[in-house]
Amino acid sequence: MVDSTAILRRLNGFDKIVDTVASQSYESGSFGVLPAHFIRQTDGKGMLTWRTKPLAADDINSAGDAVFQWAATTGFVTEPAGGHFTLFVGGKEILAFDLAIKSKTWRSADQRFSLAYKVMGFTRPDKQDSVGIMTLTAPAGVVKTGESVEISVKGSASGSKRFFMLYKTPWHRR
Repeated sequence: MVDSTAILRRLNGFDKIVDTVASQSYESGSFGVLPAHFIRQTDGKGMLTWRTKPLAADDINSAGDAVFQWAATTGFVTEPAGGHFTLFVGGKEILAFDLAIKSKTWRSADQRFSLAYKVMGFTRPDKQDSVGIMTLTAPAGVVKTGESVEISVKGSASGSKRFFMLYKTPWHRR
């Protein structure tokens, strides 16, 4: 059995919310009920923005890239497809991603950034909402040790109720 508390304690990709459209406590399945913030693919106007914890030396991979991880859900697979979510880092548009019910990796057009989503389970038995860990890998120099970065997700204007959800994980790694 996976120790979800140990997994959540290691995450560095969330420290505090900057701006949110919607909040609620949500049954994450794998991690229990957690406070969460989310954005949908409805009107393309709302944005969910947060700051990461400061980058630690052990958050830098062997290539010198910064690695940030956070707990997330993507959901409502039965809603109309056709939209996407846009990921921003430091206010700059980086890449597009969508709902995933299997682990998946998306890359920026220049291949410098990647967003991997490791699906660890589902919030409900009907498998409409996946839950897991998202890992953002940013090239060396984007953020320095001791600095945090601002991350935002914006939903497209597709009229869909599909959503991206960020879980607030209150534990600190150290």
